[in-house]
Amino acid sequence: MTSDSYVARMRAYIEDHVLADEYVAGIAAAEHVDKLRAADPELLDGFLREYAPTVLREFITGMRRARRSHRARWAGGTAFAEAAEAHAAGDGEALNRYRYLDAHYTVDAAHTSKRLGDLVAAELQFVANDFTDRAARNQVKALAFQAMAKRVGRLGGCVQDHYTDAQLAAMFGAAGDSDDSGNAAA
Repeated sequence: MTSDSYVARMRAYIEDHVLADEYVAGIAAAEHVDKLRAADPELLDGFLREYAPTVLREFITGMRRARRSHRARWAGGTAFAEAAEAHAAGDGEALNRYRYLDAHYTVDAAHTSKRLGDLVAAELQFVANDFTDRAARNQVKALAFQAMAKRVGRLGGCVQDHYTDAQLAAMFGAAGDSDDSGNAAA
């Protein structure tokens, strides 16, 4: 079977069996991996072989994001003071969670990842621009959701009772019309 066939079959499977009005992607994925292992292991194996680079890239990106998040959580003054004190008392590992220079960032349109400590001015500007662009898109989304919350809260019901797809497209268009996962909205 060709890789295009695996992709088409997996898309059809997801449309028919996974996507619903309400679901948790991680739970749905786990449930349907088990179902596919039993009902159609060839589809699951072929699809995963075809998408292994994408899956691995997402895993690596998730690890980087988790490390940056961990640093941010531990950056509080009290936690840092405790780690500095432990380091002064001889714990050589105590400050490792604060190794900001080792944090990786995407530095160009080709998605090259580099350590913060190795970035040059142009790369730093690319990172800054990326954060600025994402912040602006998120601000537009936040304003749209706030407007919807007010209207739905005042009138009752749910979003589809008060908005059409065309109205929502206009509201979210400036934000890149994507869902909360960063993927284009279906």
